[in-house]
Amino acid sequence: MKTLHIVAILLAAMLIPLAAAEDAETTDAYIVTPASNDSKPPIAPRTQGTITQGETDWHSLYVPSGVDELWVDLKWGDPSNSLTLTIYPPAGAELGPYRDIDDDGKKNARIFLRISRSSGLPSGTWDFKVYGEHVQGVEDYSFVAYY
Repeated sequence: MKTLHIVAILLAAMLIPLAAAEDAETTDAYIVTPASNDSKPPIAPRTQGTITQGETDWHSLYVPSGVDELWVDLKWGDPSNSLTLTIYPPAGAELGPYRDIDDDGKKNARIFLRISRSSGLPSGTWDFKVYGEHVQGVEDYSFVAYY
């Protein structure tokens, strides 16, 4: 009987750290959701660029402390071309890659995302990778990230 009690206590002790780790992970996880056109207006100028098949372009934004939300908007002209967006917060995580249809379920040559986290976003330089996944010719695009 004592053996069963000891085994039960050991199992319970092993499960408690797992539950605590899950809670910590979910409460501090990044939340990436589709943004809408009525989101905050950009406070940063749009960057204009061009991209070809297999090309990678990088953009960055310094986010100060105390910022709770970040918006990222990537637009291009031809919906038959496919660009991806991968986001690198300063804490070393990787968000994405995101594709056109991922954010709003529509193939409209746009990736428009809102990023938040319950503990606030980490301050520092955020990097954004735009990749020409399937591009015929040269595709014009615009990019903006703002808080």
